[in-house]
Amino acid sequence: MQTLITLVGALVVALAAVVGIFLLGMRARWPPVVDAIRGLNRRFLNPRQMATAGQREAFAQILRHTGRSTGRTYETPLGIEPAEDGFVIALVYGNDTAWLRNVFASGQAEVVRDDVTYPVHRPETVPVADVIDYFKPSDRRLFRLFGVDTCLRLYHSKHD
Repeated sequence: MQTLITLVGALVVALAAVVGIFLLGMRARWPPVVDAIRGLNRRFLNPRQMATAGQREAFAQILRHTGRSTGRTYETPLGIEPAEDGFVIALVYGNDTAWLRNVFASGQAEVVRDDVTYPVHRPETVPVADVIDYFKPSDRRLFRLFGVDTCLRLYHSKHD
C-alpha cells in the first residue's frame, strides 16, 4: 500500500511539473515547448478538426492560404472570430507560424466559416486589447493564462 501511495504521489508531482512547464513555456514562448505543442497539434489535433472545421457549430474555422515557396493551397483549422469588417485570429503560438508567413506574403487568404467562404486581405497584426471584444469570455481567460497578446486581423475583400 505504501508503494502505491508513493507511486501516486510521484505521478501527481510529475503531472504538476509537466503542466507548469507547459504553462510557463507557452507564456514565455519558449521554443522547445511551443514547437512541441505545435507539432502535436499539426499531427494529431488538426487532422481531426478538419473533419468539421468551417461548418456550422464547429470548434474551428478554416484559413485557406497559399504557400510562399510552393504555391500550394493549404487549409489550417483555427479559432477565427468575425468582426464587422472581417475576422480576427489570436496568435496563440506567436508571430512565427508558417500559415501566418504565408498570409503576409500573399496579402490575402480565404476564411471558411459556417459553410461560407470569405475572401480576405490586408493582413495586419494588432494587440489583443484592440480586438478583445470579438472573443468569448472563455477565450479571453485563456489568452491571459497563456500570455497571448497579438492577433491577426483580416479584412473582407469587398471593402476595398
